[in-house]
Amino acid sequence: MQEVAINEDDAGTVTNENANEGSALPNHNVVDYDPCSGKMSCSGARPIINFSFVKKALKTLCREQGVVRDRMATVEIAALLLALVKEGVHDEEQLTRLARARWQEMAKARPDADAT
Repeated sequence: MQEVAINEDDAGTVTNENANEGSALPNHNVVDYDPCSGKMSCSGARPIINFSFVKKALKTLCREQGVVRDRMATVEIAALLLALVKEGVHDEEQLTRLARARWQEMAKARPDADAT
């Protein structure tokens, strides 16, 4: 199992402890670590290494939905964005548009928490 260090500016960094096991990336590529050479190789298509488009989409959606200080909602939006990236969406505008539509569908399906 890999450990991932996460902060606001980093979508995830694999630690050296378990890097030799390989990890599935959102676009279904596998990164293999060779401990002898210290190099990483990728099987399949090119992996996504710059997730800044996801971060920008996350910030945009959180501001629009008013969940900047709501950690749980932020995590839910982030999970939704990453699911869309796994489906092959790699354009910031398209990602934001699709996530906005799905988030609104999910909000309609939930019972209104403010109506208590």
